Amino acid sequence: MVIPSTITGLPVTSLGDYAFWNCTSLTGVTLPNGITNVGEEAFEGCTGLTSVTIPNSVTKIGDSAFESSGLSSITIPNGVTSIGESAFSGCTNLTSFTIGNGVTSIPAWAFASCTSLTNITIPNGVTSIAAWAFQYCTSLSNVTIPSSVTSIEGMPFYACTSLPAITVSTNNPVYSSLDGILFNKSQTTLIQCPDGKAGNYAIPSSVTSIGYEAFYVCERLTSVTIPNSVTTIGAQALYWCTSLTNVTIGTSVTSIGDLAFCGCSSLTGVYFRGNAPSLAGAYVFESANSVTVYYLPGTTGWGTTFGGRPTARWIQVPTVLIPPQTQTAEAGSPVGLWVRASSPLPLFYLWYLNGTNLTSCSTNCELELTDLQFSQSGAYTVVISNALGTVTSAPVMLQVIAAVERRPVPGVKVTGQTGSLLNVDYANSLSPTPNWTPLGSVSLTSASGYCFDLTLPLPPQRFYRAWQTGTPGVAPSLSPPAMVPAITLTGGIGNSVRLDYIKRFGPTDAWVTLATVTLTN
Repeated sequence: MVIPSTITGLPVTSLGDYAFWNCTSLTGVTLPNGITNVGEEAFEGCTGLTSVTIPNSVTKIGDSAFESSGLSSITIPNGVTSIGESAFSGCTNLTSFTIGNGVTSIPAWAFASCTSLTNITIPNGVTSIAAWAFQYCTSLSNVTIPSSVTSIEGMPFYACTSLPAITVSTNNPVYSSLDGILFNKSQTTLIQCPDGKAGNYAIPSSVTSIGYEAFYVCERLTSVTIPNSVTTIGAQALYWCTSLTNVTIGTSVTSIGDLAFCGCSSLTGVYFRGNAPSLAGAYVFESANSVTVYYLPGTTGWGTTFGGRPTARWIQVPTVLIPPQTQTAEAGSPVGLWVRASSPLPLFYLWYLNGTNLTSCSTNCELELTDLQFSQSGAYTVVISNALGTVTSAPVMLQVIAAVERRPVPGVKVTGQTGSLLNVDYANSLSPTPNWTPLGSVSLTSASGYCFDLTLPLPPQRFYRAWQTGTPGVAPSLSPPAMVPAITLTGGIGNSVRLDYIKRFGPTDAWVTLATVTLTN
């Protein structure tokens, strides 16, 4: 259907309220250039309407103008400056829409229950997003909020169950208040914070108040940090956030609304940086039975309980429980340095080599070094931090030594009379006249000893025998050879070479002598 630009010679400038209300057979509409206003509920209930062309002359779209219509896509031109409440709510076939640059606010329920809508880009210039604007958009998986937005109210993304994250412009928006900014249920992340950690939320430092139901039923939220700029926390602000384990509250909060932490069954710690605020009700921590309230030394107003929950002094900085250990490792091998620390808040680890060279920064308490190089020898320290402070471990040494050649060799165990000298021969076959060749001799200091075959390369098969001269009290015997580790030593013939070993963990000078070997070749 094409609406004419003139009727009886007069220009058409406005589409009246209820003009096509509930016209279920209407499939398409082209509005003429010159129309400036689309009235309230003009196309509400037009379930057969799949497309509409809105000219750039339109400046206003009224309340519920296209509510529950069959639109699958819509482009709002740049001339539109005002969109009414519920303008496109209930458009279950709507998969995409483009908002023009003239729009400055997204009103309440504007796109509520648009269940097929998958992504939203809100143009730069929009300054506010009203309550429930996108509630129950269950297919919505991507939202971009520009830095021009200064106000977000009343859970606009309530029950957007497919939404993993909201991307906020890197030029952080300046929120004057936080009133239902987040959404509820089944979210894996809430806001894409600078640290990118799923389930954690650091509120922008320009926020001055946390409004009513701001984090209402955010079931995946695990921690919240409230900055010093915030002065009030509204009623039911973190209501029934069942995965929430800790909340850090800045120095300026003076009041907390009733039921603010109600139902936070996993909450174990609320950490206050400032004085005790006033509580607007007796049920602030209702059904949050495991929580302890922590306060800093020197702050005032605290007793043995707060809001019916026990209080405790807050340890501000991390405590090192097990420090890193000095180690020795071969070049080319992997090695791990690790530390164990205690803190009521999430920890961050910075590993340094020789005091200044940063080698790792993460939430992982272990520093993994692969393919170790000599340049990585030195003193390692780790700086462990939480939201309130840091602690630095004592330096530990990592000594990188040259890789030691090692290979398995046959070890022949010989047994005989203590103090006797046993000879060991080998042959590569047991023919009628085997060619026995001396391998070595073993002077027994106990009932048994080992003779090692260092031949390189070894033949496919080899046979061994042990014998001695005279008539011993114990006949010599040998066991089948076992493959044992061997280390090749080099030096001058006749030189005495000492072989030491060291454990991987421990002081770098804690070498222990394993054996002394006289080189015969």
